[in-house]
Amino acid sequence: MEINWTFNIWNGGIDTLTWTIDENVPWMEITPSSSSSDGEVIPTKVIINTSGLDLGNYTGEFTINSNMESRTGLIKFELVNAPPYTPNKPLGPVYLPENYIGKYTTNTSDYEGNQIWYKFDWGDDTCSDWLGPYDSGINVEAEHKWATAGTYYVKVKAKDIHNDESNWSEPFEIVVYVLPSLYGGKVSPERAVEFTNFTYEVKYRDLKGAPPKKSTVYICTSHGGCKTYDMKYIGGDYSTEATYRYTTSLKANPYYFFYFEFEDIHDRLIRAPSEYPYEYIGPMVYPENNQPPTKPSRPTGPQRVIPHTTFKYETSSIDPDGPDDKIYYRWDWDDGYGPGPWNHPPWGYSRWDKKGTYYVKVQARDLYGFESDWSEPLKVTVALPRFMSFIKQYPITEKIFKKIRSCFFLT
Repeated sequence: MEINWTFNIWNGGIDTLTWTIDENVPWMEITPSSSSSDGEVIPTKVIINTSGLDLGNYTGEFTINSNMESRTGLIKFELVNAPPYTPNKPLGPVYLPENYIGKYTTNTSDYEGNQIWYKFDWGDDTCSDWLGPYDSGINVEAEHKWATAGTYYVKVKAKDIHNDESNWSEPFEIVVYVLPSLYGGKVSPERAVEFTNFTYEVKYRDLKGAPPKKSTVYICTSHGGCKTYDMKYIGGDYSTEATYRYTTSLKANPYYFFYFEFEDIHDRLIRAPSEYPYEYIGPMVYPENNQPPTKPSRPTGPQRVIPHTTFKYETSSIDPDGPDDKIYYRWDWDDGYGPGPWNHPPWGYSRWDKKGTYYVKVQARDLYGFESDWSEPLKVTVALPRFMSFIKQYPITEKIFKKIRSCFFLT
């Protein structure tokens, strides 16, 4: 940084005055360093360059040597630090939902060109750490989120490498609000014949009582993508519960799903459902003359089995409305656990851990949820092999058998 001022030299006599000027310190320069005057005034500038100087007191001399006489000048000053200028008012989003991150920018400069640190006061009884260092004059960004709705005033101050701080900036007012919510999403009926009118409904609430800018339902299929439709406001108070609906007819398809997306007055998107899997399943729309699969054939597979061993059983069924590969099956192993889940292959696996008699049956279902009757049961007897049953009847024999098995590494 340079500091300078000017003084004048002139000839007050009748002859020509000539002179030179010498300085005794490297931080001082006087220009011009030599000149002459026949009476005219010669402006002379003293330049003090403080770059690289430590804070403290400094003294320097300069000597004017002329053809008339010599004179000495003395320069004294104390080099003190100036804090950064007051930062500009922070700028960023004015409206922000609860727990959303807002990013705010500011900048300032330092008189000596020193690097700068910034501290933000977020208006909620919290402040940032000192952020930096940053070069003088560049824009700086900080982020924060507020947990509670309300009005807050964000301000910022700066400090330099000497920890001299600026004043606080002018505050920037922001409004944190409760994000509107969507809930109660549904479609009715949940299952019906094709071309039935299906009604999609969702509830909207904005504590400010403001209507949404957009209200959209996405109706999708697994292989046909999604189509968007504007929903209609039916009634209700926006600050408590406003109802929106959309009604349409649908073609037969077992794989419909849907979700809602609204936009509030601050252009924020609200989606329902808002958590994984981020979509509602349904409705199930089936063809007008759809029929269930035929009753599955009686299961085939082993009818006398041993405990703790898995066995495979098979069946078959026919779907009168389409290819057989669209059929799902569920098995009831008569083991006290009830029917199992629906699976595509026409076979299943089971094991029984207790001796007894079990009756295995199976049921079929098509893509549209139409279920067949249960098959005729297959009787399965779970028992030990006859040789093992004989051994179990005689404890001494069982002990001998175990000894033999151990010696010959039988399993």
